[in-house]
Amino acid sequence: MEQAIYVIGLLVIALVAVCYYVIRHPVRQETPAAEKENPQNTMEQDNQETNPYEGMTQRERLLAVLKEMNCQPEEDTEEPDRILVAYQGERFIIDYSEKSKYISIHDVWWYNAPLDDIELLSDIRKVVNACNFDNHTTLIYTINTEENVIGVHCRQSMVFVPEIHNLKDYLASQFVDSFRQHQNFHARLNALKGQAVPTDNK
Repeated sequence: MEQAIYVIGLLVIALVAVCYYVIRHPVRQETPAAEKENPQNTMEQDNQETNPYEGMTQRERLLAVLKEMNCQPEEDTEEPDRILVAYQGERFIIDYSEKSKYISIHDVWWYNAPLDDIELLSDIRKVVNACNFDNHTTLIYTINTEENVIGVHCRQSMVFVPEIHNLKDYLASQFVDSFRQHQNFHARLNALKGQAVPTDNK
Protein backbone atom coordinates (compact mmCIF):
# COMPACT_ATOMS: atom_id res chain seq x y z
CA MET A 1 0.00 0.00 0.00
CA GLU A 2 2.77 2.39 0.89
CA GLN A 3 4.54 1.49 -2.35
CA ALA A 4 1.43 2.36 -4.40
CA ILE A 5 1.10 5.73 -2.67
CA TYR A 6 4.79 6.36 -3.37
CA VAL A 7 4.34 5.62 -7.11
CA ILE A 8 1.27 7.85 -7.35
CA GLY A 9 3.19 10.63 -5.66
CA LEU A 10 5.99 10.35 -8.20
CA LEU A 11 3.48 10.48 -11.07
CA VAL A 12 1.85 13.61 -9.65
CA ILE A 13 5.22 15.29 -9.27
CA ALA A 14 6.17 14.36 -12.87
CA LEU A 15 2.85 15.66 -14.20
CA VAL A 16 3.29 18.97 -12.37
CA ALA A 17 6.80 19.28 -13.76
CA VAL A 18 5.60 18.68 -17.34
CA CYS A 19 2.81 21.28 -17.00
CA TYR A 20 5.24 23.81 -15.57
CA TYR A 21 7.65 23.26 -18.48
CA VAL A 22 4.92 23.62 -21.11
CA ILE A 23 3.68 26.87 -19.54
CA ARG A 24 7.17 28.32 -19.29
CA HIS A 25 8.25 27.11 -22.76
CA PRO A 26 5.30 27.34 -25.20
CA VAL A 27 5.68 25.62 -28.55
CA ARG A 28 6.54 28.11 -31.27
CA GLN A 29 4.98 27.63 -34.68
CA GLU A 30 7.63 27.39 -37.36
CA THR A 31 7.43 30.01 -40.12
CA PRO A 32 7.28 28.44 -43.61
CA ALA A 33 10.55 28.63 -45.52
CA ALA A 34 8.97 30.60 -48.37
CA GLU A 35 7.85 33.34 -45.98
CA LYS A 36 11.31 33.46 -44.38
CA GLU A 37 12.93 33.98 -47.77
CA ASN A 38 10.47 36.67 -48.89
CA PRO A 39 8.16 37.98 -46.14
CA GLN A 40 6.48 40.34 -48.64
CA ASN A 41 4.82 37.38 -50.37
CA THR A 42 2.15 37.19 -47.68
CA MET A 43 1.62 40.96 -47.68
CA GLU A 44 1.25 41.06 -51.46
CA GLN A 45 -1.21 38.18 -51.35
CA ASP A 46 -3.31 40.02 -48.74
CA ASN A 47 -3.26 43.19 -50.87
CA GLN A 48 -4.44 41.29 -53.93
CA GLU A 49 -7.32 39.82 -51.94
CA THR A 50 -8.47 43.26 -50.75
CA ASN A 51 -7.60 45.21 -53.95
CA PRO A 52 -8.70 43.49 -57.17
CA TYR A 53 -6.65 45.90 -59.32
CA GLU A 54 -3.33 45.12 -57.66
CA GLY A 55 -0.99 43.24 -59.97
CA MET A 56 -2.85 44.22 -63.15
CA THR A 57 -1.23 46.00 -66.08
CA GLN A 58 -2.44 49.53 -66.79
CA ARG A 59 -4.44 48.24 -69.76
CA GLU A 60 -6.07 45.46 -67.72
CA ARG A 61 -6.89 47.90 -64.93
CA LEU A 62 -8.52 50.39 -67.30
CA LEU A 63 -10.61 47.76 -69.03
CA ALA A 64 -11.73 46.28 -65.70
CA VAL A 65 -12.79 49.66 -64.26
CA LEU A 66 -14.59 50.73 -67.44
CA LYS A 67 -16.54 47.48 -67.50
CA GLU A 68 -17.52 48.06 -63.87
CA MET A 69 -18.93 51.39 -65.05
CA ASN A 70 -21.12 49.45 -67.53
CA CYS A 71 -19.11 50.84 -70.45
CA GLN A 72 -18.03 48.87 -73.49
CA PRO A 73 -14.40 49.84 -74.07
CA GLU A 74 -12.80 49.27 -77.46
CA GLU A 75 -9.11 49.05 -78.28
CA ASP A 76 -7.81 51.27 -81.05
CA THR A 77 -6.40 49.11 -83.85
CA GLU A 78 -4.03 51.86 -84.95
CA GLU A 79 -2.82 52.97 -81.50
CA PRO A 80 -1.91 50.02 -79.22
CA ASP A 81 -1.86 52.17 -76.06
CA ARG A 82 -5.28 53.71 -76.60
CA ILE A 83 -8.80 52.78 -75.49
CA LEU A 84 -12.03 54.19 -76.95
CA VAL A 85 -15.13 54.36 -74.79
CA ALA A 86 -18.57 55.97 -74.78
CA TYR A 87 -19.90 57.43 -71.54
CA GLN A 88 -23.35 59.02 -71.30
CA GLY A 89 -23.42 59.46 -75.06
CA GLU A 90 -20.01 61.12 -75.31
CA ARG A 91 -17.04 59.48 -77.02
CA PHE A 92 -13.79 59.54 -75.04
CA ILE A 93 -10.24 58.55 -75.94
CA ILE A 94 -7.95 57.24 -73.18
CA ASP A 95 -4.21 57.06 -73.78
CA TYR A 96 -1.99 55.13 -71.37
CA SER A 97 1.47 53.64 -71.02
CA GLU A 98 2.55 50.59 -69.06
CA LYS A 99 5.61 52.58 -67.97
CA SER A 100 3.60 55.45 -66.50
CA LYS A 101 1.18 55.95 -63.60
CA TYR A 102 -0.66 58.60 -65.63
CA ILE A 103 -3.39 58.33 -68.23
CA SER A 104 -4.73 61.01 -70.60
CA ILE A 105 -8.40 61.46 -71.40
CA HIS A 106 -9.52 63.28 -74.56
CA ASP A 107 -13.01 64.41 -75.49
CA VAL A 108 -12.61 65.68 -79.05
CA TRP A 109 -14.66 67.74 -81.54
CA TRP A 110 -17.66 68.24 -79.24
CA TYR A 111 -17.94 71.78 -80.59
CA ASN A 112 -16.99 73.18 -83.98
CA ALA A 113 -17.56 76.36 -85.97
CA PRO A 114 -16.74 77.62 -89.48
CA LEU A 115 -13.48 79.47 -89.99
CA ASP A 116 -15.26 82.14 -92.04
CA ASP A 117 -16.82 83.72 -88.93
CA ILE A 118 -13.90 85.84 -87.73
CA GLU A 119 -15.78 87.33 -84.78
CA LEU A 120 -16.83 83.88 -83.56
CA LEU A 121 -13.24 82.60 -83.87
CA SER A 122 -12.08 85.44 -81.67
CA ASP A 123 -14.77 84.67 -79.10
CA ILE A 124 -13.88 80.97 -79.07
CA ARG A 125 -10.23 81.75 -78.33
CA LYS A 126 -11.22 84.09 -75.49
CA VAL A 127 -13.64 81.58 -73.98
CA VAL A 128 -11.16 78.69 -74.17
CA ASN A 129 -8.55 80.75 -72.34
CA ALA A 130 -11.08 81.85 -69.69
CA CYS A 131 -12.37 78.31 -69.08
CA ASN A 132 -8.87 77.01 -68.45
CA PHE A 133 -8.49 79.28 -65.43
CA ASP A 134 -11.21 77.67 -63.29
CA ASN A 135 -11.19 73.98 -64.20
CA HIS A 136 -8.48 71.31 -64.19
CA THR A 137 -9.90 69.89 -67.44
CA THR A 138 -8.03 71.75 -70.16
CA LEU A 139 -9.79 73.07 -73.26
CA ILE A 140 -7.87 73.23 -76.51
CA TYR A 141 -8.90 74.17 -80.02
CA THR A 142 -7.59 72.97 -83.37
CA ILE A 143 -8.17 74.12 -86.92
CA ASN A 144 -9.03 71.80 -89.79
CA THR A 145 -8.30 73.74 -92.99
CA GLU A 146 -9.55 70.92 -95.21
CA GLU A 147 -13.04 71.11 -93.72
CA ASN A 148 -12.71 74.82 -92.92
CA VAL A 149 -13.70 74.42 -89.24
CA ILE A 150 -12.31 75.09 -85.78
CA GLY A 151 -12.94 72.41 -83.14
CA VAL A 152 -12.88 72.49 -79.34
CA HIS A 153 -11.67 69.53 -77.27
CA CYS A 154 -11.19 68.54 -73.61
CA ARG A 155 -7.96 67.06 -72.31
CA GLN A 156 -7.17 65.63 -68.87
CA SER A 157 -4.14 64.00 -67.30
CA MET A 158 -4.61 61.95 -64.13
CA VAL A 159 -2.87 59.41 -61.92
CA PHE A 160 -4.39 55.96 -62.34
CA VAL A 161 -2.97 53.47 -59.83
CA PRO A 162 -4.56 50.66 -57.75
CA GLU A 163 -3.85 52.51 -54.49
CA ILE A 164 -6.54 55.10 -55.32
CA HIS A 165 -9.75 54.43 -53.40
CA ASN A 166 -12.75 53.56 -55.60
CA LEU A 167 -11.21 53.82 -59.06
CA LYS A 168 -14.62 53.52 -60.70
CA ASP A 169 -16.02 56.72 -59.16
CA TYR A 170 -12.67 58.43 -59.59
CA LEU A 171 -12.62 57.81 -63.35
CA ALA A 172 -16.31 58.67 -63.74
CA SER A 173 -15.70 62.01 -62.04
CA GLN A 174 -13.18 62.89 -64.76
CA PHE A 175 -15.75 62.22 -67.48
CA VAL A 176 -18.31 64.33 -65.62
CA ASP A 177 -15.80 67.15 -65.29
CA SER A 178 -15.48 67.19 -69.07
CA PHE A 179 -19.25 67.72 -69.28
CA ARG A 180 -18.92 70.63 -66.85
CA GLN A 181 -16.42 72.22 -69.19
CA HIS A 182 -18.94 71.85 -72.01
CA GLN A 183 -21.43 73.85 -69.95
CA ASN A 184 -18.79 76.35 -68.90
CA PHE A 185 -17.72 76.92 -72.50
CA HIS A 186 -21.27 77.35 -73.83
CA ALA A 187 -22.25 79.68 -70.99
CA ARG A 188 -19.26 81.95 -71.56
CA LEU A 189 -19.59 81.90 -75.34
CA ASN A 190 -23.29 82.72 -75.23
CA ALA A 191 -22.60 85.49 -72.73
CA LEU A 192 -20.22 87.09 -75.23
CA LYS A 193 -22.82 86.78 -77.96
CA GLY A 194 -25.62 87.99 -75.68
CA GLN A 195 -27.60 84.76 -75.99
CA ALA A 196 -29.36 82.61 -73.40
CA VAL A 197 -27.41 79.71 -71.91
CA PRO A 198 -28.61 76.37 -73.38
CA THR A 199 -29.79 73.60 -71.08
CA ASP A 200 -27.28 70.76 -70.82
CA ASN A 201 -28.26 67.74 -68.71
CA LYS A 202 -24.77 66.24 -68.63
